[in-house]
Amino acid sequence: MSGKENMRTAPEKETQKKIYVLDLFRAAGCVLIFGFHCDWLAGNRLYDLVFARGYNMVTFFFVLSGFATYLRYRGTFSSLKRAELAAFYKKKLLRIYPLYFVSLLLSIPVSYCFFQLPGVQDRARYLFLNLFALQSWSRELDVWFAFNDVAWTISTELLGYGIAPFAIYLLNRQNSKMNIVKMGLALFGLYLVFFFGISQNSLSRWLTSVFPLVRVWDFIIGLLAGRLYALVKESKKTLRSASCLEILALLLTGAVLFVPQLNQKMIFQMEYIPFFVFLIFVFNFEEGICSRGILKLQISASKTFLFYMFHKIVMRYAHTTVLWKVFGDIGYALVLGGLTYIAVTIIHFAVNFMGKGKREERAVSG
Repeated sequence: MSGKENMRTAPEKETQKKIYVLDLFRAAGCVLIFGFHCDWLAGNRLYDLVFARGYNMVTFFFVLSGFATYLRYRGTFSSLKRAELAAFYKKKLLRIYPLYFVSLLLSIPVSYCFFQLPGVQDRARYLFLNLFALQSWSRELDVWFAFNDVAWTISTELLGYGIAPFAIYLLNRQNSKMNIVKMGLALFGLYLVFFFGISQNSLSRWLTSVFPLVRVWDFIIGLLAGRLYALVKESKKTLRSASCLEILALLLTGAVLFVPQLNQKMIFQMEYIPFFVFLIFVFNFEEGICSRGILKLQISASKTFLFYMFHKIVMRYAHTTVLWKVFGDIGYALVLGGLTYIAVTIIHFAVNFMGKGKREERAVSG
């Protein structure tokens, strides 16, 4: 391997290891989102304290996606070549869309038969927008949640991946840590001005919570954090008092998520971004006692994604049964969690089995 090739691949190998440190947080975020969707538990002390703000983990996912994408592909997009762009987009589409399409297909029967949807023309339009993951570009609430509720985030995720190669290419040319910090602060400042400058109505809810051109800012801030992390690592610096910083990051993030006196004053999801960035940034160094402990836990990132994508579908089908009468409110939530995990395990096995068959087929044909 030539020196140039080694420079290109080394960052990706390093990053693959680092991303695993954050898989536990991603899984914890999915649990919080699942709990939030168990809204029949509202009024329960545990629900109100732990799960009522679980929707904020969507912001965490966007920031984490941007952070991980930069670190994984910073070597790939040191230049912009058509073949590398095509390979990147193909990989992301094949990772996301087939599972997204399956989730949409599974959600159609229960959405049409059990939940009240509008007339035929509107149904066709809703299905068209959801089929191409365009639902979040519509300001109509019914379009976002017509089928698989949580899939609205895919619109933003695809947009983030769409701009990622070009953003990474530009960020790679910025070698000043202070300039990266300034860019992040400026973007977050614009975010604040935009969010607090609009009136509170149904349009503002769409703009601040769903609209991809706004939510992709979370992803871009993650890219900036990834670049800053890479520059710090390249300078061969280590975190001083790493364990203390990790504990501080956990305490601050936990406080804004779970302390009512704090989170009730936080109006928008973007207000959580600085805490999420701090948590992701500090833990990715793997130098503190907390992150080293997490490394011993093996959490499947693909299963976490599947759990997120399919848990609302399991819920919708379960709502058509009498399970809740049999198990009660809390028992019903636990049963749904178990059913979702079983469904995810089956889907994960099927995906891996088909992927293994294709790899063997290519090896034989090659």
